[in-house]
Amino acid sequence: MRKLYSLVLIATALLIGTNVKAVEVARESELSTAISEAPAGVLTKITLGDNITLTTNWALYIYGEKNVEIDLNGHNITTAASGPVYINNGQLTFSGSGTVSNTNSSAYFVYIIGSATDVANYSVFNVGEHVNMTCAGSYGIILSQGTSSKPHHAYGIVLNIDGYVQSESGVAIWALGNFQDKTGNVPVINISSTGQLVGANDEVCLYGGGYAIWNIEGSVQGGTGIYAKAGDYNITGNAVVRSTASTHEEVVANGDGYTGGIGCAIVSDSKNGYAGGMEIEISGNATIESHAEGGYAIEEVKSDAATSKTESLVIESGTINGNLSTTAELQENVVVNGTITGGTFNTDVTAYLSTVTGVITPVTDESGNTVYVINEKPTADPWLATIVGASATDYVRMNNAGTVTLSADAQAKYLVMQG
Repeated sequence: MRKLYSLVLIATALLIGTNVKAVEVARESELSTAISEAPAGVLTKITLGDNITLTTNWALYIYGEKNVEIDLNGHNITTAASGPVYINNGQLTFSGSGTVSNTNSSAYFVYIIGSATDVANYSVFNVGEHVNMTCAGSYGIILSQGTSSKPHHAYGIVLNIDGYVQSESGVAIWALGNFQDKTGNVPVINISSTGQLVGANDEVCLYGGGYAIWNIEGSVQGGTGIYAKAGDYNITGNAVVRSTASTHEEVVANGDGYTGGIGCAIVSDSKNGYAGGMEIEISGNATIESHAEGGYAIEEVKSDAATSKTESLVIESGTINGNLSTTAELQENVVVNGTITGGTFNTDVTAYLSTVTGVITPVTDESGNTVYVINEKPTADPWLATIVGASATDYVRMNNAGTVTLSADAQAKYLVMQG
């Protein structure tokens, strides 16, 4: 499991105060001029003096190693154009406070192109903590390859989401499935503790078709929170990955994209033609939840692949509200490649005992519901012994006073006789 974080923000900070071109604008024409005249390799900081409406496609076109920061300064940018933001070999940052919105229901908002060659920080997009970015169309942000012919590459894409990104009718972030490099400067998406991604209630919020590294500490929610066909997913901190759908739809194989899978917090789909290699790690106080009828907190499927492409599922800690998929595929993959070492589940995880290295304890929560807590089982306890031939939750312990106790599960099966 690789965890790569961008150094772009640090580099940007070093530029401020030493080599900055500062511009204030109040009209679309002034904003367009400021961007077109932005020099390569120098931070151009544009501060809005009023609300601005964009009327053309690619109105914010960042290329040629331009580094542009737009400080909303309490103002808004509105557009109804199709594809108003386009980044190909440059950096764009929305900072300050304000809203950036696209009201075109049939358009995407931000299109980001990666490099055909293995370079770092080729196309970078930053959404500041107090920025609200909404799109009425099906795609908020699209990540795409830098080559039109195979093999496709998308090196050097970096997203840093500290604010709010929503697609009102579709997907907040869509990573195309064409780019499949697993080494080098693969795309890195950092969703910080203040970052929020929101997709439609009947759609996926985060679609990982192409191979990328996703570091998630914020909120990801939609009909399905995460739909993964490739990549590493590091979900930690106080992250929340949630399905907001009311019912579950089964996954059905199709061409690019997905059909079904709605009603799950996380879907890991093994499909032919995609890079696969899904590694999912859940830790910290992360919450993974689905309350959809028939839905799953985590579901692993093979929509058309003969063998699973999910390499690991590791749950170190956190809260899992919703069922784990009971398909043989998920159990097999957890057994072979992953472990469940901790967490709180509202579904009985006894089926995964062969992969659980901790102690499962059923407890009653504040609402009177039974949840299953996995705590790490002591391994260096000289007074602890497992019961031969029994499950992972059956063990016996003797203290210094010679008192013998059984684990909760073992008490129902065994009798201790002392004397």
